[in-house]
Amino acid sequence: MNQVSLLKIYQTVAGNDSIIVDIMIGYDQLGETGIYLSGRKLTGISGSQKGIYLGTNDTLKGKELVIQTLVHTIQEETNRTSVIVVLRGGKHELYEDMNYEVQSDDAVVSYAVKVLFC
Repeated sequence: MNQVSLLKIYQTVAGNDSIIVDIMIGYDQLGETGIYLSGRKLTGISGSQKGIYLGTNDTLKGKELVIQTLVHTIQEETNRTSVIVVLRGGKHELYEDMNYEVQSDDAVVSYAVKVLFC
């Protein structure tokens, strides 16, 4: 299986403002995502979804977020895959656009993003 992984630090701010994440699967491919906070599964989603609530700045500080997405190539026109992850609500917006092109049809790419809240 092909793998793409990324480690980021995300700066929180003091207060109870919400931190949310958007996950978008590109190129009309199929995707399944698991979202884990400090080892505990928060949710699982199919396809793209925006506005997933993770918690507040104060409750997330010091915790670890893991987003694990499996993308299945189903489009005959392309073997490209992508996952875009956007975190909002902390000090700055985090925007990560990860891409991978497989060599064969019907392949799977594993995307893993680890975020440390500080």
